Amino acid sequence: TISIKRKSGGLCSGWMHSCDPGQTFEVAGIGGSFGLHFADAALAQTEGRIVMLAAGVGITPFVAMLRDLFSKTVTSPKPDGTPFNIHLIYSEKSAEEFAFFEELQRYCKAGTAPGGHRLHSTFTITSLQASPTTWGGLTGRITPAMVQQVVPDFVSRTVFMCGPQAFMDVMRVGLVEAGVPDDHILEENFA
Repeated sequence: TISIKRKSGGLCSGWMHSCDPGQTFEVAGIGGSFGLHFADAALAQTEGRIVMLAAGVGITPFVAMLRDLFSKTVTSPKPDGTPFNIHLIYSEKSAEEFAFFEELQRYCKAGTAPGGHRLHSTFTITSLQASPTTWGGLTGRITPAMVQQVVPDFVSRTVFMCGPQAFMDVMRVGLVEAGVPDDHILEENFA
């Protein structure tokens, strides 16, 4: 799966959006896998309670992690079998820009993934003017105050962040000031 946000004037993103669905490409380079692995001490200490903070295209690695989690038939990737409890907060400029919206809604509506894992999601837009649809969700950028409003126990969870570097820098400072241990905040420099 590939996720490409069309940028005004973007050579690659414009070209990719002109391709036919199902067209194949040969690519090389980056490797690895995205998944919720319990080798990390922060995840073990927070017992699988996670907050995912995604801004813009920063949602992409989280979708990969959730696909992995929701497709497993094993009881749990955690050593003790305890299911994950994940709350995703995802921000875009307008409602029309949310990538993977339907897929994320399906995971939430499913109730639980194989093994009892649960996903809760909150969507927020940063510009009502940019969104011609009627928006009934949260508005504004993700802030520590918003995280506290949506996930009151966030300080006892592992926080995953992905999005623009400025977003992650500001959020890290605010989350640490709010009481999240710095080593419980994990960033993916993807966007």
